[in-house]
Amino acid sequence: MGGRASFLVAGSRPLGAAVGLYGGGIVTGRTEAMGPLLDLLPTMTTPWLGLFGDADSSIPTDDVERLRAELADHGSVDAEVVRYPDAEHGFHCDARLIPGGRGRRRLEPHSGVARGPPGPSTPLTPAGQLSAGAYGQLSAGS
Repeated sequence: MGGRASFLVAGSRPLGAAVGLYGGGIVTGRTEAMGPLLDLLPTMTTPWLGLFGDADSSIPTDDVERLRAELADHGSVDAEVVRYPDAEHGFHCDARLIPGGRGRRRLEPHSGVARGPPGPSTPLTPAGQLSAGAYGQLSAGS
């Protein structure tokens, strides 16, 4: 539910950026009460990064590709969808990290914290500082 929640917040609140990990239920709603969220795209003001695993049985890759297309066609801010071919649901979890930790390496420059094996975290940048890159408009001073 975390990836879906980040998309919901990004679509309804102005933030510096949001990241969704394995966001199921964005394209195809989970229940009647938790319908699809694509109608948030035209008014979304928060840049969004979505990380998905192709081996995640709860999120069809067709949904991920539709999300990518909808973001490109109807999105109003910078957004990116990244797919990891061998990753299952929860690939960012220490216990289920995909080989090479690719999902973590993509997030670490933007989080201010380096995560490795369980243990103390190592600060990378001052809190709140974002680097340029996949986010474009999110570079410092934007």
